[in-house]
Amino acid sequence: MSGKSTTLRRCAVTGTGLFGPFDAEGGPNPVPPDALAFEHPGLRHADRITRFCLRGASDALLRAGVKPDDPARDAGGVFLGNALGAFEADLEHQRRLTAGTASPAVFANTLANVAAGWIAILEGLKGPMTTFASGLLSFADAVLAAHRTLSTGPGRFLLAGSGYVRQDDVRRTLHRFRGGPVPPAKEAASFLVLEPATGRPGEILLDGGAAARAAGIADPLPIVVERALEDLPRPDAVLVAGDAGRDRETALRLEGVVETPAILLSDIAGDLGEAAPALGAVLATRWLGGDWAPEPPSPPPRAVLVAGLDPCARRAFALRFGRR
Repeated sequence: MSGKSTTLRRCAVTGTGLFGPFDAEGGPNPVPPDALAFEHPGLRHADRITRFCLRGASDALLRAGVKPDDPARDAGGVFLGNALGAFEADLEHQRRLTAGTASPAVFANTLANVAAGWIAILEGLKGPMTTFASGLLSFADAVLAAHRTLSTGPGRFLLAGSGYVRQDDVRRTLHRFRGGPVPPAKEAASFLVLEPATGRPGEILLDGGAAARAAGIADPLPIVVERALEDLPRPDAVLVAGDAGRDRETALRLEGVVETPAILLSDIAGDLGEAAPALGAVLATRWLGGDWAPEPPSPPPRAVLVAGLDPCARRAFALRFGRR
């Protein structure tokens, strides 16, 4: 194995945020146009993924009880997984360059970290900020980095999340590289608020996690899962939230490691592409807290493993969430 792998300990999830044109069961829930409107003049030319991320981050902070005037915001930070980076904005900028109509406002959106920057500005977060554009595992990378930062530095909370907008150009490009049918145009922004664990009853913990790339082996998933579950009880529920085309195969591989039948996120919400891992984490924590609406797959478990595979990059991730 190569690449980074980390075991998480003593990290609490105190809030979750979700914004997208679907409900928790994958049913139609169109985003009204005014939901993406912002009064801030600097957001007049903001791209769609930035607007989605702003709504998802705000929802997470609200659910975590972080008030607008909370002094903890001065040290709060944001760690964002931006999936494919600023793909749509890059294409639009190139089209304008070719046509001789290049715009500074459009160029600003080509920066991969523009969404994280706007979250920090509008939410008053003055702590660390970083962005990962590492495809399907962007969210897992963001969570692992946020936990390391939270464990070693000051600050009460960090936002860790992912935004993904799969519009027509992205869909056609993925079709050329991956083959198969052109994927549906689904979008989502999902966030967790992470804080140091306090030991209070009912606390939802992110207590195990790993992400790594295979080197010289065909399947990194079993090794990553074993690292994530090191010295921890086996979960009583598994949610597969990776590449939708490989979810059933991933579920079969996981059964040999954790001996728990897996639930496929793609069966609940369809093919969400690079948004799947973050949405899986949000739904897992809401399931543990009895807050998965309208109807969870089963009564709340004691622990849920969220895992998935990115076959293009030959990377796998696993995150364990549990109730204290």
